[in-house]
Amino acid sequence: MKKLLGIVVLGLLLSGNAYSKDTPYMKLLNSYEGVDRMLVCTPLMQKVSDVFRDGIQSLIEVDNIDVQEFLDKSDNLPSKFRAFDSKVTAYRSAISLRMVGEYWIAIRMPKEEKAKEAYQKNHISNEAVILVSKLSYKEFGPYLNKCADNFAKLKKENTTVLKYAELLHEKAIEEVRNLLKKQSASNANIIHLACTINKAFAYDINFKEERVEYSTKFIWSFDLEKQTLHDTNFKNNPPIFASIDENYIKWHLVKFPDDQHKANLKQQYNEDISLSLTDSKINRYSGKVTMDQYQLDNASFLYISGIEAKDGKYDKSNKVKLNSPEGFKLRKEFIEYALFGAKGNKIQKEFIHTLKMTGDCKTTTKTKQF
Repeated sequence: MKKLLGIVVLGLLLSGNAYSKDTPYMKLLNSYEGVDRMLVCTPLMQKVSDVFRDGIQSLIEVDNIDVQEFLDKSDNLPSKFRAFDSKVTAYRSAISLRMVGEYWIAIRMPKEEKAKEAYQKNHISNEAVILVSKLSYKEFGPYLNKCADNFAKLKKENTTVLKYAELLHEKAIEEVRNLLKKQSASNANIIHLACTINKAFAYDINFKEERVEYSTKFIWSFDLEKQTLHDTNFKNNPPIFASIDENYIKWHLVKFPDDQHKANLKQQYNEDISLSLTDSKINRYSGKVTMDQYQLDNASFLYISGIEAKDGKYDKSNKVKLNSPEGFKLRKEFIEYALFGAKGNKIQKEFIHTLKMTGDCKTTTKTKQF
């Protein structure tokens, strides 16, 4: 959702939706001209630059932009990059305006401490900083247009502004390229695995195993550097911690069952269930995937959360986040302990193994089909 929001914001910024509003910030902009207006625009351009950056990063991920190819063919861009290039150009323009304003302010900053404090305290951009902080990205349009028009006019009429713009031009380009290179390197760390789950075995309260008909497919995307399950089926899901080493990719899916599921589990296993936990593992050499599903009672859930029950009260001083390396480690230790403790039991209780699924994975690419 956050990635999609970034693209929506980018679209709004580029739409030119410049309806006029008699707002405090617009009044402030209109009360200044020339260089002073540029300085009042600088806090806005700082915020706009950040929004453009986030939007472009989202666009790269969602549309699967090949950033390295875009950079390599920048002198003669293929038509498929034209829309993306227009957004990158707009981002660079926002950076240029921001940099010139920041440079104008910085180069005139007194070196003497008291004079420096007075300069900062009384600068005309201070009020703009406060007003811009209250703006929603949906309101940026009219201010962005006014600031861009003023900057374009200044470069024609003010030789100092033009000099600064030319001086900082390469730095603006460098900032954009650094973002794209960083994103390209990040994408290089992401692998996509197409996995088919085609075998499943269910276990009853007496540990009796039964083969069940089950078949499904997943595309799991893993970030090898950040150690996360980055996405599932290209649906922009929130990342989940994954333990990734040379041999295996391991991760957990946790789910709080609804009342109907709880009732079904109660009927099958005579146990009140608080959490469903799926322990997943992919062998990076064979491509074999194994998924074991467990049902935990409340005491087990509290344990893997790092919460201790004492005299009817809960001690949360050692609580761990479910989606964290610490949470994953605690769950793995608990599973090993619980499975060992279940040996020799005639019936399943408290910690219940309900399902085992297996299948095969192979690498794939994130490619639009149409």
